Amino acid sequence: MQLPDSYAEAGRRPAKSAVKHFYDGGLNVSFKAKSEEIDLNIKEKASDGYPEFQQTLEIKPVSGLSIFSQLTNWEDFIGTLKVASGRLPLVHELSYRLKTSHYTSSLQPPLYEICVKTAYRSESLVGECCLKFPSVWPRIYAATLLGHRGFFVGSKLSFNARQPFQYKYGLKIGYLTKQLELYGGYSSAYGLSFGIISSRGPFKCILFSEWSKSTDSMCSSVAVKYWITDECFLKASLNDCSVLGGSIGFKLSSGMLCFYCP
Repeated sequence: MQLPDSYAEAGRRPAKSAVKHFYDGGLNVSFKAKSEEIDLNIKEKASDGYPEFQQTLEIKPVSGLSIFSQLTNWEDFIGTLKVASGRLPLVHELSYRLKTSHYTSSLQPPLYEICVKTAYRSESLVGECCLKFPSVWPRIYAATLLGHRGFFVGSKLSFNARQPFQYKYGLKIGYLTKQLELYGGYSSAYGLSFGIISSRGPFKCILFSEWSKSTDSMCSSVAVKYWITDECFLKASLNDCSVLGGSIGFKLSSGMLCFYCP
């Protein structure tokens, strides 16, 4: 049983092939494009004039080395450049991210964030330690997942190294089988959440709900994934605010065409 790669992956477990490909030799080029957050209420969103997008390019020149770049216009970062290397069970990662001007003053250039991460990954234990600076404040992020007979528990902790001292935490518990995943969690920043993931044949259905502390309301979404091959998927989603989303993932390798789920 393949456990999630990190605390954040507990609700979107990657395929075993996605982990395996990171350690394959040769030249591997991956590309992923999304069109998400398209509101079905055209009148309210007519001023936007375009759908939001995400484009990803990942090059793996040698075994155990990944160079990853991403551009998007719907998250708080417009660009990410990441280099990861390692051999199981240890993986090391260095990333540089550029924030959008929406999250910064109009008189200042976009902020950036540098993240240095070391992760330990096995089928029964996952741990991460991450140091981020200086866009918001230096933080240390840690996550663990323990699996025993299908059960897992995950925890997350980050804190402000400057004054005044602040911290955030999260906890997630769940049960995993080959066809079903149930999980629930609590975050000090966002509130309660729970999810159900069911797989049958090439289809995967995902139901997710989260109670927001800031708005004191529940937000839910449902998604369906269809696996064209073991390494290629199409995804469509809809939430209770009538926001429609979709994505596709595939892989190109030297000398042959195959598919890949990032």
